[in-house]
Amino acid sequence: ALINEKQPTAQQYNSVFWFNILMGGCLYGLLFLSAPLISWAFEEPRLTDLSRFLFLSFFISSFGISTNAYMVKNMMNREITIINLVALVMPSQEDVEGWAKENNIAEDSYEKLLQRDEFKKLIMDEINNLVCPKNGFKAFEKIARFDTFTKDFEVGVELSAKQEMMRHKVLEIYKDKIAKLYKNAN
Repeated sequence: ALINEKQPTAQQYNSVFWFNILMGGCLYGLLFLSAPLISWAFEEPRLTDLSRFLFLSFFISSFGISTNAYMVKNMMNREITIINLVALVMPSQEDVEGWAKENNIAEDSYEKLLQRDEFKKLIMDEINNLVCPKNGFKAFEKIARFDTFTKDFEVGVELSAKQEMMRHKVLEIYKDKIAKLYKNAN
């Protein structure tokens, strides 16, 4: 209702906030008292405590309803759900050159191949196939932009001695490239 209201007042937000707290508390109280019945119905005594714990979510979630309505109303979408992700991609030179050969694409250098629109589309399609809800990502988690680089990670630079990526080092080394991606993603 607050979202559809033309100019909701602070008092209206406050009223909705306290109404939701009251309703969440009442619902929790009702479900708290019903927990033994649920346990009895399923013939599982452990359900009483588990249900009471899980039902707390109704009360806790009631604290955020008016805040969420305010953010939606004021189109604070970025603060709500937009997660702009960017990616740094290090393609295999052998694979890229193989793809170029299969597609009759000739370039003087590997770096020029990486800048071709066909290649960028191929990579973006692959990213979209991997970063999607069927693979456990939320619908709003999308890679907005990516950039490629040709230098392999090195032990002691971007990789630890155990060959694990050191994110803080990658962020430090490629901070300009990453900043440019985020700037262009918005």
